[in-house]
Amino acid sequence: MTRLSLGDIDEARSLLRDALRLHRISGCERLGAQDALSLAEVEFAAGETETAVQLGDEAAEFFRSHANWTQLATVLCNSSAYLVALGRYEEARVRAREALLLGQRTGMSRVIAWTLQHLASVAALRALNQERDLNEVRSSARLVGFVEALLRDVGITRERTEQQEYNKLLEALRVSLGESDVALLLNEGKMWDTARAIAEALEV
Repeated sequence: MTRLSLGDIDEARSLLRDALRLHRISGCERLGAQDALSLAEVEFAAGETETAVQLGDEAAEFFRSHANWTQLATVLCNSSAYLVALGRYEEARVRAREALLLGQRTGMSRVIAWTLQHLASVAALRALNQERDLNEVRSSARLVGFVEALLRDVGITRERTEQQEYNKLLEALRVSLGESDVALLLNEGKMWDTARAIAEALEV
C-alpha cells in the first residue's frame, strides 16, 4: 500500500490486480484474500466504489470461513465505509455493527474507532434523506466526539477513506443540528467511555 500512500493509485492498482490474479491461479487463497482487501482500498480511492464493495465481500468470505476474526473485522469495517459512500446505509450498518463487535472482542482500537464513525455517518446521513428522530442525530454527534477523543488517545489519524467520510458527516450534522449544537454534542461525546459509545452505536 506504499504506492497508494504516495498517491500513485494507478500503479498500486496494477500491482495489486496482478498479485491477486497470480495468487488465485496458484491457489494461494489467503494471500489472494489479503490482495483483495488491499485492492478494495485502492479501487475506492480511484472512485470504483462498487468494485471495492465486491472485493471486500470476497475477502470477507475467506476470512470468515477461516475464522480470521481480526482480518474479518478490518474488511467489514472498510466495506462499511464504501457502502456509506454509496448511500446504502442499511448494508453499511450491518457490516459496521459486526465489525464493531469483532473489534471489541479482539481489542482492535482502530476498528472500534472507524466503525463508530461509520455508524455515526449512517445515522447522520440518512437523516438528510428521511424523516428521522433528531435524538439519533444528536447521538451521532456525540459518537463523533468520542471518536475524536479515542483517536487522540491511541495516536491514530484519519487516512483517505475515513477523512472523506468524516467531512461529509460533519456537514450533515451541521445541516441537521446547527454549528453550535454540534460543538456542544462533540464535547459531550468526548466524556463518554468506550462501553457507552459502543452501546449507543449499536442502537443505530
